[in-house]
Amino acid sequence: MKKTIFTVIFLLLIIVSRVNAQAVWGLRAGLCIPQISSKASSTNVSNFGWEVGPVLYWSLKNDFYINSGVMFNMKNIKISNSTGEMTLRTSNIEVPLYLGLSFGQKNKVSFYAQAGPYFGLKVSEDENLNSAQYSVQDSENLDFINTFNAGLGVMYGINFNRFKLELGYKYGVTNFIKSQVNDNNVNLSAWFFGISYVF
Repeated sequence: MKKTIFTVIFLLLIIVSRVNAQAVWGLRAGLCIPQISSKASSTNVSNFGWEVGPVLYWSLKNDFYINSGVMFNMKNIKISNSTGEMTLRTSNIEVPLYLGLSFGQKNKVSFYAQAGPYFGLKVSEDENLNSAQYSVQDSENLDFINTFNAGLGVMYGINFNRFKLELGYKYGVTNFIKSQVNDNNVNLSAWFFGISYVF
């Protein structure tokens, strides 16, 4: 499944690169509020995370474009329920592949909306677990988090000169945690705010 997804991304990038399109590079940084959702969890508290990386915009016809890049992000997540408390710190590399539309241009200001899939790989993770049964510190890596993650993103933003300001939401569709009880998937999603500079 993973090989198929990455093969599709690679082929799409080749197709786009051969289309009569203008490509520009940029640098993006952002803040996010990660959210855990599952049927079994009763209380979840999430901390802020951040992401940074290069982005690439391919201009297509009729104000459409494709946005991709390689984003490095780190998320700090605190999960609390009746059995105890767990704090997870995870870092990932994510590759978005969004289709966007630019509209409402006036002078040097315009608006845009974009949506599409993203795919990611875990780089590292750390855990703190305190419950009635266990007490584990960062030094003991329990390897709770799946290596591969994917989801769908949607965002709305403003272009101003070479800057892009955007607000959006990423919905995780893969199981975030390796252990699975009674088909109870744990999804990692996030609200995010980003700013990009196009060279």
